[in-house]
This record gives sequence, C-alpha cells and structure tokens, in this order.
Amino acid sequence: MLRLVLSVGVLVSVGSSLNLPRDESIAIVWGGDGGGVEGKVVIAGKSCKGSESFPRIPPASFSAQNGWAGGHHTLNGGPGDMILCGGKDLVQSDDCHMIELGADKWRAGSCKLPTSMTHASMVSTSDGSVIISGGYSDQIGWLDGVYKLESITPEDCKDHPESCCHWKVLPSMPGKPVYSHCSVMYDNNLVIMGGNAFDLETGLYDVDEMKILNMDTMEWTMSTIPSPRQRFGCVKTEFNGKSGILISGGFCHGYAEGSCDQQRLDDTHFYDWENKSWEDLGRPMSQARDGHVIKNIQGSLLAFGGDNKGMQINGVERWSRLDERWMYAGFDLAGFGTNNFAVVTIPEFTYICQ
Repeated sequence: MLRLVLSVGVLVSVGSSLNLPRDESIAIVWGGDGGGVEGKVVIAGKSCKGSESFPRIPPASFSAQNGWAGGHHTLNGGPGDMILCGGKDLVQSDDCHMIELGADKWRAGSCKLPTSMTHASMVSTSDGSVIISGGYSDQIGWLDGVYKLESITPEDCKDHPESCCHWKVLPSMPGKPVYSHCSVMYDNNLVIMGGNAFDLETGLYDVDEMKILNMDTMEWTMSTIPSPRQRFGCVKTEFNGKSGILISGGFCHGYAEGSCDQQRLDDTHFYDWENKSWEDLGRPMSQARDGHVIKNIQGSLLAFGGDNKGMQINGVERWSRLDERWMYAGFDLAGFGTNNFAVVTIPEFTYICQ
C-alpha cells in the first residue's frame, strides 16, 4: 500500500489588503450535483482528477454523494483519514466512509452518524476531530443537531458500524434549524452562518443568522450576516491586518418584505472578529455562483465549484493580490462541474497533480 505524506512550513503574505497566512493545504472535492464518486484535487494553480494524481485517489465505492459532508481527522495518529458523511441518493444516509491519506483503497465498512442527514456542514478541528452540524432528513425535517467525533476504531467498522465510532452531542444550534449553511472554525469557536430554514407560516426561506459556539464554555451567541443566504463560501482569513471571516456568493430567498427573491449573489464581505462588524469589500465575484466553496490553498484564496441557474461553473476564481479583487485563476475544476459537494482540506503534497 503506497502512502506519500509530506508537509512544508512556510509563511507568506498575499495581497496588500487581503493577507493570507500560508495554509499548507490542498483540497479534495467529492460528489455533489454532477460530481460523481471520483475525487478531484485542487492545488494553488491546477486541478486534476483523483485517477490522475500521485498517488492515485480511488473513487468512492458507495453512493449518496449528493449532499455529502467531508472532513479530515487524525484521532488515531498518522496522516489521518478523509471522512465523508451523510448525503443522499434515493434517501438520506447515516453512513460515514473513510480513507487513510495516501491509501489505495477505502476502509471497509462505515461508521454511523447519530441520524440520517444531507446538506449538513462539517469542519475539521485543531485537536484532530471533525464537527458536523445541521442538515436535512425526510424523517425529521430541518436539523439543529451539532456532533463532534470523539473516537473511532476503523478496523471495527466493517462488522460493527453502530459502535465503531462515538459522536459527542454538543449543544443544539439556537435560532432556526438549517441546511446548506456554511461553517468554519475560528480559533476554538464553531461559527455557523446562513442556511435554508422552514416554518409553516412562511414556508422555505434563507436566514441571516450567525451562530457562534464557544467550545470552551459550550455557550452559543447570536449575530447576523449581511443578508440571508445559503450555499455560499466562507473562510477564516485576514483583511487589512485584521483577522476574521470572509464570505462570498450564494443563493438568497428571504422572507421579509423587500428581501431578496431567488437571487444569485456575487458580493464579498469581511467580518472583523475583534470588532464584531461586517464590511462590504465592494469586490464582487467574476460570476455570481452558489453551491461553491472558498478555501485558502497553499497561500491562495480560491473559490471553486457551484452553479448559476442550473449551469455548472467550471472556472476557479482567485483573489488577486495586485488588483484586490476576484479574477479567473487560470484553470478549471477537473472533470465535470459540480455544486453542493463535500470538500476536504489536507496537508499539501499528500497528492500531486502530475
């Protein structure tokens, strides 16, 4: 079994306004609408199919790829595993499947989630775990649960999927239960933003809620994002020497009079964590898109995936340090376009596009 896991520690500054600490990460894209079961590698200047990377990434041997949530855990040491959870083919799934970084096949069996779900959001944590939040289930509806993976014994998952992993139940999210939201870890805080919600009076609508769980005190605080939205990108970064969270794009269908109605977004906003305030950067994306992600990849801030009114967007956008705006990064996402996919960030050079 071939494994190649390397890491390089460097710090670079990108952009006179948007300053990106070097993130020693690449991204692996899984599933989504049109994405299939083959992984795609995204590095700072290129994307390739998993079948064309070195080492090769085997395709997933399971379905439910529409609405997967993905992360990277190192609970058992070593390079750790990519983990894909939930999703839907005909029905929502409660399975989590794993592959060790650099391995040539997926681990046998699966680990069970506390409930079936699709369009949940997953983040990797600094202590080597993952947290999954929200989502949707036909049996329950919109979900407000938040769970952290406490332990897993992959060798037991083939015969004992119900007991091979343990999920710690965290305090349920306040406000509306949501799916297709965006979440990010900011230091030791879980930040959940936006998403789609439902109530009997209003029906389906998107929210502008910003929910912050302090992982030390296990207490939630509430704020808002600039406008209701779902299926948008979010990332921890820096702007003008301030640390915070950047969001861009998405889909907006609000509930209040005068709010957005079936609108694709291209705006970009920055949340100053210390001052707890939002700033409109006035730098729209090159093309409005939703169902995408934004990641700091090897020091470049990249937006990729998503669609616009049902048309997949293949082009990758990069925040230009010279022009201080979004622009075409010079390459497309490998293979067919996809939206509503899982993305896992892992150490750079784990996989190389040849």
